[in-house]
Amino acid sequence: YYLAKRGASAVLIEKDEIGRAQSGRNWGFIRQQGRHPLELPLMIESNRIWSGLERELGADVEWVQGGNLALATAPDRMGLFEAWCKTAREHGLDTNVLTPAELKQLIPDLHGEWLGGMYTQSDGHAEPRKATQAFAYAAAARGVRIVERCTVESIATTNGA
Repeated sequence: YYLAKRGASAVLIEKDEIGRAQSGRNWGFIRQQGRHPLELPLMIESNRIWSGLERELGADVEWVQGGNLALATAPDRMGLFEAWCKTAREHGLDTNVLTPAELKQLIPDLHGEWLGGMYTQSDGHAEPRKATQAFAYAAAARGVRIVERCTVESIATTNGA
């Protein structure tokens, strides 16, 4: 889709049907939280793109910017959360370490013996199969040729291309 959007000619070759493999079966998290610091600029930009993707693709991908919560039952995990929050702040993220009382306020029906958690409100998720299909339709609308049920076994190059 993005290659075609920039004017490039592209072919998408899929072993099965679009969205039937990993791209359509993952959890759908668009998560900045807990990433390696070198990944954060990419994930922050990805989150920005996902926030407007339904409008851009003209399709419902069930995007929900509902946050990401990680829970801790051990002090060492809470220490990791606190350390990572410093990284988050350096990158302008809205990540916070939560106390047990704050967890209950966020999720009143939460059960368990939690020492606390780490919450990034701007993280979100989408429905993977719908998102994959939306990208495929948008790519096709921009002239991308889509070939399904075709396995690529090798790629021949000439002069490095």
